[in-house]
Amino acid sequence: MPIALGPYVGRKYDFVRRYIMEYIPFVIKTDIRFVNSVACLEMIRREYERFEDFLPHRGDIVFDVGSQYGDYAVICAKLYGAKVVAFEPIESNIEIMKRNAILNGVEDRIECRNIGLSDQKTMTQGNIRFDMFLDEPGGYTVNLDTLDNLCGEIERIDLLKIDVEGFEFKVLSGGIKTISRLKPKIIIETHFSELRKKCDVLLGSLGYTLRHSDKIRKAQNWMDEVQNRYYSAKP
Repeated sequence: MPIALGPYVGRKYDFVRRYIMEYIPFVIKTDIRFVNSVACLEMIRREYERFEDFLPHRGDIVFDVGSQYGDYAVICAKLYGAKVVAFEPIESNIEIMKRNAILNGVEDRIECRNIGLSDQKTMTQGNIRFDMFLDEPGGYTVNLDTLDNLCGEIERIDLLKIDVEGFEFKVLSGGIKTISRLKPKIIIETHFSELRKKCDVLLGSLGYTLRHSDKIRKAQNWMDEVQNRYYSAKP
């Protein structure tokens, strides 16, 4: 229905209407709430829960790389009873993540780590856009380390989810030993067609097979195509 206040207000009204129609049923069904729910629509839409063989189970260890506000971490902990280790380089996002965990009573099942993952231990500068760290000119400094460095003593990872705005291949490259040793199921949100191919080749060399993939979504700004991809090790 057009409204008289102009196209921008009309678009904003439509977004709010669609958001309310999605968020309220989500809360009723899951008893999960987010302090910044408007920013968590991807998880409200259950984006990573489409394939039963990639759902966590009670007691599973989930590594959530690029956790942002902890919305996926909360779902894993509250709905499925998993223990989550959440990696997020932006300090303000970590604070929101902690609030979301407390709001849902799962602060004892989510370990928040204020660090990003890459292919080397370093500090780097980039830009912050939409509360995401991007590899482009900017003055925000983050600490990065590798999955292998942080997981030398870890004996189990059941599910590894990676959503890091273009750093996905670097995260995999810095975790080759850990992935080869522990063979977790892996969910990756890829943001570029070329990046997707590189991830496929690397994981294939480690004995992984692509099990599922979502429909490719055309993107804007720094991304060309977005697709969630689901991998598991060959038997």
